[in-house]
Amino acid sequence: RGRYARHAPFSAPYWQGYVVREDILLSLEYHDLTNAQAEALLKSPGPLADIFKEFEQRETDYMDTVFDTVVCRANAVINVARLLGYEEKEKEKEKENRETPEKEKETANRTDPLL
Repeated sequence: RGRYARHAPFSAPYWQGYVVREDILLSLEYHDLTNAQAEALLKSPGPLADIFKEFEQRETDYMDTVFDTVVCRANAVINVARLLGYEEKEKEKEKENRETPEKEKETANRTDPLL
């Protein structure tokens, strides 16, 4: 590890904190604070950091929601793969059905009695 490993910008704690801070800001795009609430937060030199510290102390289902999203996506991919696999098998059956009469014709046209 290098001397900067402790402060690497993409280390897990930094990365996770960055994502949560983005989520805090995003929540403000979808919800409004009262003027009094906004003014109270702006009295702090670091309102985003303050909110993040409070968020870290709370018990939330944030990680459960993240994991649930991972599971749902994985299941969706599996279901699509199954569907595509089923469709591929159906196409193979159709191809075999088309080839079977041609093979029968070839066999019927042969004059060698041992075939």
